[in-house]
Amino acid sequence: MSMKQAFLIVCYGTNDSMANSKAVARLKKKLRQKFAGCSFYCAYTHVGTKTCQKTLYAQSAACKSSQTGHLKGAQTFSQVMEKMLADGVTDVWIVPTYVLDGLAYRHLQKTADSFQGQFVNVWIGKPLLYDDSDYRQVANALAHSLQQELNRHTAVIFAGHGTLYSEYAKRLNSCFAQLGYSQFWVGMLPGRSALAGTRAWRRSLELHLVELRRQQYDTIMLLPLMFAVGKHAREDVAGDTEDSWKTICLRAGFCVQCKMRGLGERNELVSIYVQHVQEMMQKGSKS
Repeated sequence: MSMKQAFLIVCYGTNDSMANSKAVARLKKKLRQKFAGCSFYCAYTHVGTKTCQKTLYAQSAACKSSQTGHLKGAQTFSQVMEKMLADGVTDVWIVPTYVLDGLAYRHLQKTADSFQGQFVNVWIGKPLLYDDSDYRQVANALAHSLQQELNRHTAVIFAGHGTLYSEYAKRLNSCFAQLGYSQFWVGMLPGRSALAGTRAWRRSLELHLVELRRQQYDTIMLLPLMFAVGKHAREDVAGDTEDSWKTICLRAGFCVQCKMRGLGERNELVSIYVQHVQEMMQKGSKS
């Protein structure tokens, strides 16, 4: 039997199709340069809201091919895995675009396991932040990607998505400090499960601002710590509502710059995702 290998890029569902498309396009371009001749697919997981589901189905319907009947637009993970089976794919390399080893990643692992036996091989790569070396590499990459945009009076606060696995923000903050990047900080946006109904996310941001005021920074640069930047991040970070990060920072007396580019739009971070793919493939070739 001839082997047909394919990459499956997996993204967290968002109501903003353009947010993911730009980030995925950059990642796919880098992967094509490394692995010419392989097929590429894209899927969405954790489509948790009805609005997001309607967005995905509308995109799929708009992209339906009249010749093949396949949906070429945004589809769920299981839908794409079934399509890959129908297309004769034998070996699947799953590329998660998640930032951390949290609930979404573990759910993806469980779902991928359910397809074991239907393909010859199914491998899954690790998220951006998985082990200590990843934290150091990501901290260096983030600092390097922004070094031309900063001066000594500007501090950077990254907005991570709220999660039960809140220790990732503490670990990355510690990593920035250990590597000497005193201008860089990480906070968490409110999440549906972990932080909903609490003020923990706001307290973490306000504590950062107290320390940055003590260190005599006068400008805050706000950036998302997410692969793609959808409506949630834009509104909660750069919006004009009372509880947005921009408003809180302005109220605290800082000048504010909002840079709403996802990690998937920064070459330094995309290179780490590609490195994780290479590690996955090396591991798979030895098994």
